[in-house]
Amino acid sequence: MDDTQTPRQLQDKFAKLQGLQNQLQMIAMQKQQMMMQTKDIENALNELKEQEGKIYRIAGPIMVEANKETTGKKLTDDKEKYENNLLIYEKHEKKLSDQLKKLGAELQTMMGRQNAGG
Repeated sequence: MDDTQTPRQLQDKFAKLQGLQNQLQMIAMQKQQMMMQTKDIENALNELKEQEGKIYRIAGPIMVEANKETTGKKLTDDKEKYENNLLIYEKHEKKLSDQLKKLGAELQTMMGRQNAGG
């Protein structure tokens, strides 16, 4: 490996490291949004259980009367969907984190060689 090749490889690895960090940050934000939506649905389901009589849902700029059972089923389905998405985000987060650790170790090794040789 010559001296001009190594700095270029370091730059490429640093760029890849930054890209992975950005992806990890985006996943963390999306995961947090899913968690908040799941919590909102749980709260709605709890309220729905306690509710007696008519219930209403928001449809655009208006509120309309809704069927309690249908609404509960839809909320439960949505909650399940968000929980499944959360699992996917967690797996993706772990994969990115592992790649980030591996790349960080490679960079440290390359920088150690660079410093030892230069």
